[in-house]
Amino acid sequence: RECPVTTIGRLDGAFYFLDCAGQLRVLKASQMTRRADLVGLFGGQIAWLKEKFPKTTKQKDKGPDGEETTRDIVVDFKINHAAEFLQRECFRSGLYGDHIQIRRPGVWPDPKGMPIVHCGDRVLVGAKLERPGTRIGNQIWAAAPAEPRPDQPCGAAEAKALQQNIRDLWNFRVGGSDVIVMGMLACAYYGAAIPWRPAGFLTGGAGCGKSSLLEVLKSAIPLKFATNDASKAGIEQTVDGRAIPMLVDEASDRVDQRSARALLDLVLSATGGEGTKGARGGSDGIARKISVAGSIIMASIRPPDMEAQHLGRFTIVEMTAAHKGADHTAEHRELSAWAKDIGPAMWGRALAGWERYRESRVLLRAAIGKAGCQPREMDHMGSLLAGWWTLVHDHVSTETEAPE
Repeated sequence: RECPVTTIGRLDGAFYFLDCAGQLRVLKASQMTRRADLVGLFGGQIAWLKEKFPKTTKQKDKGPDGEETTRDIVVDFKINHAAEFLQRECFRSGLYGDHIQIRRPGVWPDPKGMPIVHCGDRVLVGAKLERPGTRIGNQIWAAAPAEPRPDQPCGAAEAKALQQNIRDLWNFRVGGSDVIVMGMLACAYYGAAIPWRPAGFLTGGAGCGKSSLLEVLKSAIPLKFATNDASKAGIEQTVDGRAIPMLVDEASDRVDQRSARALLDLVLSATGGEGTKGARGGSDGIARKISVAGSIIMASIRPPDMEAQHLGRFTIVEMTAAHKGADHTAEHRELSAWAKDIGPAMWGRALAGWERYRESRVLLRAAIGKAGCQPREMDHMGSLLAGWWTLVHDHVSTETEAPE
């Protein structure tokens, strides 16, 4: 039988493992000869240890004829031998470092860029659910509590219905904003799998329904972080190590605009490449690494003052108040409930359409460039339009469709 514990490597006298449940564990050399720490790696199950490193004792028996015999029986395992074995395996695995990516729940790219969905207790690789502890290249999917997972893909009709409802139940200053909102939703489904993750800002005066639209998007996204009272540090600590979309209501509706601008700075790093990579000092004096990746969608009456680098990452969707006499509160609530029901299948549709997204993005990005946009705008709008296209169509955008 294979060892139920996976050795990852060693560094500075510490040894790194995935325990029998797939969780990351770090033990010092002195801990590896402590029975409680060693048995903890194996989840309290020592059958493999007893089989591999048996500790025996002599037992005397009497046969039917009364003759006394002696035999060895396994009563435990040899702790020192087990510790030596695990240390040797860690040295064989090499040095532990930043090249080893311990993945927590979210959507991550495999070495070829395809989305892998880590749902905590299972990892969706292609169409197959794997157990946590799976290693692909230098990425290790560590075990975590169960999270929502995608469902079988729905059809384009459901996505078109959601878009039509968004168009009918909210007033947008710029026509076609329902397309952008659907693009935000699709890109959120892909987590860190897309290299350019567009950020969105829903804004407008009181009563325009921006919070209710954000609630619809939250309902349609099964795996996310959502809050109406967050700081940059709070998001980093909560989302650390995960690749999930972040939805923040009332993002700048506060006196302290510095906090709002700090959130914008988080967007700059979290929405591109590997996401935010940093370190924070702890109360114990030990620095801890922070990693945040995913799309960010915010809602606020007025966005904070943005600099050029912020504007290059955000699409601002401006909303206006409902027409006089119109009240869509009940419809907003119903749409949010329906979005929650269809969300897992919509997520499944986005994942199943991954190749359609990638090919459409190339064509749509080029068409945006021909329309006179700059490279950053091409990246940003190309991702949004490709996301929308993937949800509402079953084919790749063609060169004749893209300009329109």
